[in-house]
Amino acid sequence: MTDSIELAAQYLAGARRRGGHALRLPENCRPTDEAAALAVQTRVAEILGETVGGWKCSLPNAKGIVLAPILGSNIYASVAGPSGSPCPVRPHGEWARIEPEIGFVLGRDLPPRAVPYSPEEAHDAVAETRLLVELLGNRYAEPDTIPYLEMLADCLSNQGLVVGPTISQPPPARCTIRLTVGSEPPRIIDGRHPDGGPFGTFLWAANYLAAGNRGMRAGQVVTTGSFAGALEVPLNVPVGVEFEGLGAITVQFRAV
Repeated sequence: MTDSIELAAQYLAGARRRGGHALRLPENCRPTDEAAALAVQTRVAEILGETVGGWKCSLPNAKGIVLAPILGSNIYASVAGPSGSPCPVRPHGEWARIEPEIGFVLGRDLPPRAVPYSPEEAHDAVAETRLLVELLGNRYAEPDTIPYLEMLADCLSNQGLVVGPTISQPPPARCTIRLTVGSEPPRIIDGRHPDGGPFGTFLWAANYLAAGNRGMRAGQVVTTGSFAGALEVPLNVPVGVEFEGLGAITVQFRAV
């Protein structure tokens, strides 16, 4: 490990402990390529004494890869009920920022190997398909000014994940999202998966990690991209995210 990776990881781990709002990485430890940014992600988890409970991913775009670990302590189980499962967040002002997603819980490891996993092998490793809500938040004071590699090092604005109910059918590429806040009328969103469907994104991430000598482990939750972009919702009221025909998650976000 290089000194710059260690310095960047210590900086971002400290920002996590303080609740964010750091300036961009010091010039002497800014990652210069994706490998360095991914190494910072790994080292941050180690410094914090965290296990990797899941992965955030999307197919690569013009900026580069979209892949980041989700720390185990930041993954929350939802509980059915009208008031919503309580969920701690570091808010953006008076709002929580969330993304409605569909992902997979692994039933067995997909360890590192040279030969890519086939779709059949990846499918067989999935124990459950679940509705999810990703919690958005990063450690930078002015994230809109931060270059891509520094955002990648900071896990691409992942703050956590709410794990909702299982679904028994193959995840769709399109799904109407009904967002309900308290007693207000629902907001109807024509939901579309950004990569044309969750499974292809999962397969890409599994093979990228396997080729990079990292792999995925049984029990990890892999979330694959938002059906509705980023949504701002208020704190301390029930927020319902319904995936039409599939199920719903109700959460009440509380500032920490």
